[in-house]
Amino acid sequence: MAEKICPYQSCTGCGACASVCPKHCVAMNEDAEGFLRPSVDESFCISCGACAKVCPVNGMPQKHVIRYVTAANRDDRVLRSSSSGGVFTALADAVFAEGGVAAGAAQDDAARVVFHTIARNREELAALTRSKYYQSETRGIYRDVRKMLMAGRTVLFTGTACQVDALYRYLGEMRHSGRLYTADVLCHGVTSRFAVDAYLCDQEKRYRKKIRRFRFRVKSGDGPGALWKQGGGTRMRIAFEDGTAVLQDQALDSFFCAFNSNLILRESCYTCRYAGAGRVADLTLADYWGVDPAKLTQRQADLGLSVVSVNTKRGEELLRKAAGSLDQNPVSAEDARKNNLAFVRPQNRPKDRSGIFGKIRRYGFDRTVHASLGGYYFRQTVKKCLKAARANFRSLKRKGRR
Repeated sequence: MAEKICPYQSCTGCGACASVCPKHCVAMNEDAEGFLRPSVDESFCISCGACAKVCPVNGMPQKHVIRYVTAANRDDRVLRSSSSGGVFTALADAVFAEGGVAAGAAQDDAARVVFHTIARNREELAALTRSKYYQSETRGIYRDVRKMLMAGRTVLFTGTACQVDALYRYLGEMRHSGRLYTADVLCHGVTSRFAVDAYLCDQEKRYRKKIRRFRFRVKSGDGPGALWKQGGGTRMRIAFEDGTAVLQDQALDSFFCAFNSNLILRESCYTCRYAGAGRVADLTLADYWGVDPAKLTQRQADLGLSVVSVNTKRGEELLRKAAGSLDQNPVSAEDARKNNLAFVRPQNRPKDRSGIFGKIRRYGFDRTVHASLGGYYFRQTVKKCLKAARANFRSLKRKGRR
């Protein structure tokens, strides 16, 4: 039984158990909510205990933090195509310059699956940039990283903190080879492929078109609301098969409303042992949310700014190697953590989380989210009506002066 690996509610879906099994009898399958969990083929299991030994849930993570910096890529093209400050690209470029590789999450739009893979150059790296809000399948990535390290290649591994810790436990002493760098993305939590698929199915019904591509965060659109600082970099962009595309309203989009309200996170995310100031990866990458606008340059406000937690000497080393591509400035721990809750604690579990996935399956994504967040949607509707009324009043007033 999979429960002999770790407690059901504590499982992060990291996939280390499946990677380490010598008989390949552990598989990662989706549960009723669409989250990946291990299942064990008992007919092949030899009870070696390797799966439980490698599981991060059964050990204590080693956490560190040295200092914080803000960072933004100096290349505007990189900044525009990234979710935040383009730091990951700069780090990967530094590793590529040494003949190394970068491992991270890519998105298959057709299958609506996120999975870990390896990039060997900037062209392949493009698939690993941008945010993906649901859990990536690690598949054989831990084995691939091990092979690269054994071959003498430098590796930059990126993912959630639980995936970084899983890699450490899988590699054992090899993690100290001097060729591995790690960076985790400051994680609000993860949702499941089922939730994303249910959301996209409702959008296809809403627009009466088939979806070809979707991006969770884009820096595009019209007007000042499109800027990163105004939240324009957090809007969902959906492209259809007929060549048209839409940018979802950042305040009303059902996916982001559900995600940011913690309605559709994995159960282990509410008790995440990796949240907090201390981090397991060499570097932690995050948006610099809540920064005082007066402290931003126009370029930063428009295109994005990251805050980076430098956690180890290896992290310091990699950041120095990438310094030529990044504008960096020190920032206080208070400012870095102030509007990034995951630097402080895990997300709260709302009472409506219980049974939410069953409701989505029965009633659909949009209907379920609107019912759970009825008060929020009512307030947003009132705000939009008042804003439209004020704009109309000002327009009439200007006409009356002519």
